[in-house]
Amino acid sequence: MSTFDCRAFMASVRQAAGEQKTAPLDWRELRHLLRLEGTAFVMHAYRIVLKREADPTGLHSYAQRARHFPGRLSILLSLLLSPEQIALPAWLRRSLSAIRRFKKG
Repeated sequence: MSTFDCRAFMASVRQAAGEQKTAPLDWRELRHLLRLEGTAFVMHAYRIVLKREADPTGLHSYAQRARHFPGRLSILLSLLLSPEQIALPAWLRRSLSAIRRFKKG
């Protein structure tokens, strides 16, 4: 099993983010979003990330997981990596994919 070097990862994200003119998500909006729970979190996450309302299937499947912080992070990661999400810069998509691979491994 490989180890995840958090410091190196964050350094690469900061470097890549410094090369961007705008952030994909405003940090204040993200902080507010992560404080929400359950259905409120899911509905707001869909609006922010996918720019649409949550479909009934997505709302139902994610609502239970959104009660706890790790579940909310997992849902947000899933939405950000969704094929429907095309606004993410390539560097951020690669970074999030690396986190997902590490989490599964």
